[in-house]
Amino acid sequence: MTQLTSTPGKASLRLELLKKIGNFSDEAGNRTLQSLVNRLRIKIASNKTQFLIQTFHGIGYEFLAEITVE
Repeated sequence: MTQLTSTPGKASLRLELLKKIGNFSDEAGNRTLQSLVNRLRIKIASNKTQFLIQTFHGIGYEFLAEITVE
């Protein structure tokens, strides 16, 4: 989540995200990353907020909501 929100308006590259979770760009790592992103989407949806994670196939993911820290 930190990696996704650290670059607002810009997609986080798949390879960067894989490195953060300790996997490499093999099939198992890709499935792990997809699973983690899906879990985040479910948690966000359960809070009934409008936050979205957009997938850029072959590139990575972008968090589309504005973050405010209080």
